[in-house]
Amino acid sequence: MSSVSGFSAEPFAAHSSGPEEGAAVPVGALRVWLCDEQASFRQLLAGYLGLLPGVEVAGGCGGAAELRSDWTAGAADVVIADPGTDFAAGLETLRAIAAGPGAPALLILSARADESAVYRAARAGARGYVEKSDAVTEVGVALERIRTGGWYFSAGPRLSLGRFALKAWSQAGSTEADGRSIRALLALVETLPQAAVEALLQAAGRSGIARPPRRSATAVAR
Repeated sequence: MSSVSGFSAEPFAAHSSGPEEGAAVPVGALRVWLCDEQASFRQLLAGYLGLLPGVEVAGGCGGAAELRSDWTAGAADVVIADPGTDFAAGLETLRAIAAGPGAPALLILSARADESAVYRAARAGARGYVEKSDAVTEVGVALERIRTGGWYFSAGPRLSLGRFALKAWSQAGSTEADGRSIRALLALVETLPQAAVEALLQAAGRSGIARPPRRSATAVAR
């Protein structure tokens, strides 16, 4: 099985088969819970969300640890959260909540968008990932995709997944299992603009990663 920086590609596939396989949230007002260590940012985000039609801010807290103690099943449909300074620990707390009874969809909103952070979030079952710098333009889009049962990774996180996909592809063997494990990641690469794909291929070549042939994700999986 392929591995990049210590991460197996296999766990991601279980969470990223495509929008049609996600669980849609109830029709009506989308209740969101804000989880961020910065109170000022939570207030700004709540003000922005209050302007979006069909979105209701159900509550908020100062971080993943507070969310763990404050959360009750069904309190909101979506948790918009920054895992915090200790990204891995915060993400693990969020993962446990997103896997529990009355589980909300998880939308990560973070200043980090590196391969490690985005891939870990995908493994944890996050339905979306948006960089904080893009919050005003992207969070509303992400919520609408989640509302209809889809996933939404904005440009920066999607690019990080693309880099991961290229590395996983170059390191994977030729077995059918290897192809299936990275199919979802390759599909994300194929949604990028052509210029972005070319940039990824060039970066892979400069870093010494073997340039993969131009094939579709479906062909690789066979």
